[in-house]
Amino acid sequence: MTIDKSMIILPLESDTKAKALEALCRRVASVHGLDEKKILDAVNEREKLGSTAIGHWVAIPHCRLDGLGGVYTALGVSQRPIEYDDQSVRILFLVVSDKALPSEQVRTLSQIASFCNSDVCRRLLLDAKSPEQASSLIED
Repeated sequence: MTIDKSMIILPLESDTKAKALEALCRRVASVHGLDEKKILDAVNEREKLGSTAIGHWVAIPHCRLDGLGGVYTALGVSQRPIEYDDQSVRILFLVVSDKALPSEQVRTLSQIASFCNSDVCRRLLLDAKSPEQASSLIED
């Protein structure tokens, strides 16, 4: 799994779930020339189905849209806990994928969940001082 440093917000300064999702959607939209509102609407619709918080300070909000041609992943790491439904999170991975690529989305979500399953990986990510450092941790 790789995440380009341009897709990493560190520190994520949002203090609510809504603001965190907006910041991550804005980053994906600006870097890839996509419609921010369309992404945010799709993410919020997915969140209505159930929380994407997976425990251990981590959430993996995600959505699928037509015509993207790929899977885009952004990461936000907050210094302070963000109330995210019934949990507190500090690490948020946003996955935005093309509806025509369901297996790629599942693979990406699985890779993120596996990475975040490690206490050591989560701690190193929380301690990262720059997007470059966070990106290299994820690649290793």
